[in-house]
Amino acid sequence: MKVVAAVGVLLIGTATSASAQVASADEGRRLWGYVFAAPGVGGAPTSEQFFHWGGGVEWRVRPRVGLAADMGALHFADSPAYPLFMLSIDGAYHFRDSGAHALVPFITAGYSGASNVSGLDMPWANAGVGVNYWLRNAKGFRAEARYQVTRHGSGCYGPTSCVNWVLESRLGFNF
Repeated sequence: MKVVAAVGVLLIGTATSASAQVASADEGRRLWGYVFAAPGVGGAPTSEQFFHWGGGVEWRVRPRVGLAADMGALHFADSPAYPLFMLSIDGAYHFRDSGAHALVPFITAGYSGASNVSGLDMPWANAGVGVNYWLRNAKGFRAEARYQVTRHGSGCYGPTSCVNWVLESRLGFNF
């Protein structure tokens, strides 16, 4: 988990230093940051409602293929004092180029790691579908539906194995 966290911090940290190399707004974006807020529902032994918030960076390695890393906190509705720290490393496919005033649908999937203050570490898989709407000033809006699931963990909130899942609707801003 520490290695995954270090890679995520490194990817997000490079967003500011590489922004000078980004093409103009009308030529499409190769690197951008984003923030999101995501209410969700799920099946876990402790809660059925969640709120996930965070931020990340995405880098287009090919015209339509990207790599993304985001981190944030997943709060349980009935236990706001103990959120899960979430870090995701994902691949993405964009169905069109991102010119100004462009609506760009995408799909994404990858790995999420979760950890909380009590030491619970769980590997999660995630998949999602969404759309970016790019404005002329290299900023835009983001909407995404994402499914995250885990089958095991160190205790998984108890002595037996379990299946935790979250379906969230992310809304955000690209910059």
